[in-house]
Amino acid sequence: MGSLADKKSEQGQRVSGILVKRNFNYHIVTPSDLSNYTELSMSTVKQTQAIPFTGPFTLLESQLRNIAGNIEEIENHDRPALKVFKNITLVQEPGMVVLEWIANPLNDMYADAVTTVVLEVQSNPKAQKAMANTKQDRVDMETYQKRLEVMLQKCDVINRGLSGYNSEWAKIILPRVINRENMDTQNIAAVTIFFGANDCALKEKNPQQHIPIEEYALNLKSMVQYLKTVSIPEEKVILITSPPLDEAAWEKECIVKGCALNRLNAVAGQYAQACVQVAAECGTEVLDLWTLMQKNGQEFSSYLSDGLHLSDKGNEFVALHLWRLLEKRVASLPLILPYWADVDPLSPETSLLKDSGQEK
Repeated sequence: MGSLADKKSEQGQRVSGILVKRNFNYHIVTPSDLSNYTELSMSTVKQTQAIPFTGPFTLLESQLRNIAGNIEEIENHDRPALKVFKNITLVQEPGMVVLEWIANPLNDMYADAVTTVVLEVQSNPKAQKAMANTKQDRVDMETYQKRLEVMLQKCDVINRGLSGYNSEWAKIILPRVINRENMDTQNIAAVTIFFGANDCALKEKNPQQHIPIEEYALNLKSMVQYLKTVSIPEEKVILITSPPLDEAAWEKECIVKGCALNRLNAVAGQYAQACVQVAAECGTEVLDLWTLMQKNGQEFSSYLSDGLHLSDKGNEFVALHLWRLLEKRVASLPLILPYWADVDPLSPETSLLKDSGQEK
């Protein structure tokens, strides 16, 4: 009856609808035809549920993605909102979230799952704190990257990462790296000196890299003094201490390499303090990683990939703190090349070569 009868059914075809008894006869109709052939009518029940919620909405979104996969970000009367399981709308309101869905057995089950996630996030302060820290770190790193792009348009960055070297060897090769013959030292904005992790190796376990702490301090002073002789004053120098040592993780690495634990965090701390003292005596800036990474008793193992060397997170930590010392040294420098939006598209040579003597 109704729209079901518009097309002739074939043998074996499955017919779906509502069975209705009328005048001692039984008919199958679609829900939309109920009001046409009976005194019944179809209605839709829209469910709305408000749940107290004061946690980060981004954390809630992240947790919902874990159980629902892709979710859709939508706008609902200028309020942040999500479409979960394609049928459940979640709207952020002051002090709460509001769930909306069309009632049916499947949607009701989905709504129960979303409600469970909301309650779990709201009642788990550790998750909220972790998410807040992660978000702040992400924002800080994005800011650093944008500033780094600007800095690289103002400076040529020369990196000499010397794996396994100690301060004694660095002192010997420094004149090869920085001298008046291969660069204009008067235009150097900053020099960083980052040694100590190998110097502090235990003499009895790793004599090849070990440097006594007194000699380590003298080596740092010697490098600062050399830089002054090539027109790089102490205010342009930044000393960086070694990070703390995760002894348990590093001992595992040592065992794999067939040797015993050859460094101790307490000893690394002594060398870090010596570096800080040299900076104070010489008048340079210092970035004390050993202290910063353990500030307020925080867990620092995530900053290290193997207990000794920096992990990705550790490198980000160094970058963020180092930028605070570099920013004031490069902020006033002119751009080496113009910003892309300032290049004349009709005559790029005019913009790009005007200060190089090559403009034609």
